[in-house]
Amino acid sequence: MEVVNAAIAVLNGWKNSSVDERFRAVICALEVDMVWVEETAGEVTAWERLTTQFQQQVRDLEELRSVDLVTAVHTYKTVTYRSEREGMPYLNGMEELMKRSG
Repeated sequence: MEVVNAAIAVLNGWKNSSVDERFRAVICALEVDMVWVEETAGEVTAWERLTTQFQQQVRDLEELRSVDLVTAVHTYKTVTYRSEREGMPYLNGMEELMKRSG
């Protein structure tokens, strides 16, 4: 269901040049990730950590979506550096998960 919602939002965002639809597509894609990893994370990636990561990504997306032109570059850099720093534990856990399943 989430994959279908994400695909529809992507197409609507592309067709209508809608920022809100593109934002919705990203949120749906994050939901797909959450559902996928819910049963497979186990001891490699704690569910609480994934929930925290999801909330951080939504926070960053909201900040980018509401940026004004005057502070756009500063906001982009801040969000980029923060998301790299906060995302490393999540990415390391996902890398371990992929090694085990591959």
